[in-house]
This record gives sequence, structure tokens and C-alpha cells, in this order.
Amino acid sequence: MRWDAERPLRLAGEALIGRLGDIATKLPDEVIKATPEVPWREVKGMRIIAAHAYHRIDYEEVVLPAYDTAHPRVARGHVEQLPSGSFRAVVYAGVDPLTRRPIYLKATARTEKQAQVELGKLLGKGPLIKVQAG
Repeated sequence: MRWDAERPLRLAGEALIGRLGDIATKLPDEVIKATPEVPWREVKGMRIIAAHAYHRIDYEEVVLPAYDTAHPRVARGHVEQLPSGSFRAVVYAGVDPLTRRPIYLKATARTEKQAQVELGKLLGKGPLIKVQAG
């Protein structure tokens, strides 16, 4: 297994889990309440496992979901007016796994109403876990 053969990668995964757990325990309640899609209790609990039971970690089941928690793939979109007077629908579609750059889907329309329709179409595209307008 990749994780067993690459000790530095395994240690980096443990460090990621530990940092995410530490940060999660210090977040204000309003942040936790505003992001119900993130399983904060599990994130906090994984820190304890990484720190005290690291020899029992299944990295395929722990590190990859931890990465997904840190980089949720939730679509968020809006409509903006361009200097030309036309409108553009913009949707955040997650993070490129190779470049770590944000992915934005865009569509231009003549009217705001048409842009809202395009926004709805864009929210349905991409490798997304959840769709959320706003």
C-alpha cells in the first residue's frame, strides 16, 4: 500500500490530521454553526486518534477524507454585472487536485435573468458533492 511504503507521506498525513483537529477545537461556535456540511466532531476526534493511536490508522480511509473535509467541494455561485453591461454567472466548483487552484465555472448573458438561468445550469455541473446557491 502506498501509505505503508512512504513514511514521509504517512507522517505528513498525520500532521495534517493533527493540525485540522487542533484548529477545529479552537473555532468559534458561529463558524461551526455556519458550516454544518463539515463533520467538526469527527475532525476533532481524528486528532486524538492521530496523536495516540497512529499505529492503527487506515490512511486510505482517514487521510483522504480529511483532505476532502479541509477542501469541501461545495458549489457556490453568484451573478455579477460586467463593465459592458452584460452579466456573468460564476460558480465555485472546488479545488483542482493537481494544482490546488480554485475552479470557477463561468457563463455570460445579456440580461440578469438569463444569467440567473445560466447560474442554475452551472450549479448542476462539475464533480460536486453538494450544491448550494448563494
